[in-house]
Amino acid sequence: MVDTLEAPRRPGRLPSRRWWVFFRPSDQHRRWWYRLIPSYRGVFEHCFAGCEITDNCILFMDPKNTGMVRESMIGRPAKYIRVAKRAGWKILFIELDESHYLTNQFKSRGLVLTCASIIAYELGLSSWAVTPRGLYDVLTKRYGAREV
Repeated sequence: MVDTLEAPRRPGRLPSRRWWVFFRPSDQHRRWWYRLIPSYRGVFEHCFAGCEITDNCILFMDPKNTGMVRESMIGRPAKYIRVAKRAGWKILFIELDESHYLTNQFKSRGLVLTCASIIAYELGLSSWAVTPRGLYDVLTKRYGAREV
C-alpha cells in the first residue's frame, strides 16, 4: 500500500526565474544633451518588468499612478522585445535563483514609491534605487543583468 501523504521530493537545484526589465527613455533629454556633455548618460522615464512564471507564459508588471497593472502573455517575449528596441527602449535580462528570494529576507528598500522601487521590490533586490536609471545601474553592476 502506497502512502499518499508522502513528502514531496526536493529538487537538486531550486528553480530560477527569468526577468526582462524594460526602460523607456525620456523624450526631454534627447540629442542636445549628448552634444553638450559627451559623457552624458540618458535618463529613463519609466520602467516595468516581465517575469517568466511557467514555460511560455510571461507575467508583465507595470506600476502606474493608478495602481499596478498585471498582464499575462502566452508565448515568448521576442516580438515584444523587437518592438521595444525599435522604439529606443533598453531591455535588461536577469535570471534570479529562488535561493535569492529565500536568503535575502532583510532587504533595504527605497523610501519613495516609484516605478523603479516597485520593480526592485518585485525582483526581490536589496536596493535603494528610486529612479529607473538607478535601477538600471544596480541591475547591471551588482546583479549582473545583461542588455538584450
